[in-house]
Amino acid sequence: MSSTDTDQQSSICASSPNNEIITVGIGHCGIFMVNDFYQRIMDEHKINREGAFVGNLRSTNDTALLNKTGTHFEFNKHNRYIPRAIFVDLDVEPVNKMRSSFFGSLMDTEHFVSPGSHHSLAGSLIWAQGHYTDGAEFIDDCLDNIRSSVEICDHLQGFQFMHSVAGGVGGGFGSLLVMKLREEYPDAILSDFCTYPSPWFHDERNSNIVAYNTVLSTHLMLENTDMNFVMDNGAILKGLRACLDKPTMQDINWFIGLALSNVTASFRFPTEPAVNCSLRKMHTALTALPRLNFFALSVAPFMSPKRPLNQLSDTPQLGDIKTCMTEYDITGIRPEDGKCINLHINCRTGDQSALDNMNEQVSQMLQRNSDDFVAWIPSNIQSYHVEDGGNLCYAQFAPLIQTQIISTTSIKTVFQRLCAAFAKVYRRKAYLHWYKGEGMDEMEFQEA
Repeated sequence: MSSTDTDQQSSICASSPNNEIITVGIGHCGIFMVNDFYQRIMDEHKINREGAFVGNLRSTNDTALLNKTGTHFEFNKHNRYIPRAIFVDLDVEPVNKMRSSFFGSLMDTEHFVSPGSHHSLAGSLIWAQGHYTDGAEFIDDCLDNIRSSVEICDHLQGFQFMHSVAGGVGGGFGSLLVMKLREEYPDAILSDFCTYPSPWFHDERNSNIVAYNTVLSTHLMLENTDMNFVMDNGAILKGLRACLDKPTMQDINWFIGLALSNVTASFRFPTEPAVNCSLRKMHTALTALPRLNFFALSVAPFMSPKRPLNQLSDTPQLGDIKTCMTEYDITGIRPEDGKCINLHINCRTGDQSALDNMNEQVSQMLQRNSDDFVAWIPSNIQSYHVEDGGNLCYAQFAPLIQTQIISTTSIKTVFQRLCAAFAKVYRRKAYLHWYKGEGMDEMEFQEA
């Protein structure tokens, strides 16, 4: 890279507002969510695996990709774009996998946080271990590493957490970490991308305590986070079967990475109209009431790099909120069980005709589905086009990708199912001894 190119990149990064977001992957699930998310957005911003920008600095479209890279990347003194990401686990193996990947050569050691092998919680499923005993011993080291990342930020927006709520580390330690960061950074927006246990996709050997872990985690996330985006591996698996014969966990992770990149696209690229351009603005627009901060997601169409789609299937139906929430839902909800409070539609396309068609459908949506929306919010549908400089790296899959962020009372079905599973086990006080042995009091279960 020439010194002129370096100076130009430095100038672009310095002149752009850096409202930074730090992404924290917690536990085995969260670490691989962050891995797929960052691989996706590096491709979108034309940053290679060595952290170098490989776009054409003489192209207006390509230089536009650098304007807001400071949100998720640090441009360091070696002229490399370093992910603002931290990998955390009480099991050393997943963290070591990230160290041995390209992330290890790109990022400093403080981005990889795990205890020594003699403290490893590999395979632990007890929420109390992650939240109280082992987690409490480890939390200070983890916070020190996060503080180091915060110190290099100019204007920290907040944190993005990625994890599963059903495990000992993702749920137990994850909720502890969120509590501590809420105390230390009360003005930061805490955004949570969490996978919930699925009625179609889980390890039945562990299902007896998954309900305990999930309810305990959800109780604390409700109190300490600002936004929660709920995902269900089973719902994604069912959708991917439309384009793949035998979807694997890698296919699910790839699709989750796509969903997360779409949700955060408005933070990283200009939008038309200019909405959701920061975590705080998205939080303000979506959260009608403080405790209505769990959101459903849908991504249309379902796709995989193994089988690209040449056109967007069922385009006319995308204007129907029930169709989108049902056929492209990745949260596992039932639209008929509630009403929509807010609906944000993120549209990514390089095809103007597809965009025009989408806008026309959105303009008709509220009239056709008026009974499905609450009456006390006059304008509860917001659609916007992400202007990513013509660099839609998914154009090979579909001419238009639509992501819906839905604030809906239908999400109660997720929690009702989990509460029913919780009550069934708790009624007999089954498995409580494992939690009490880690210092928990039974009152915590009743409160949750």
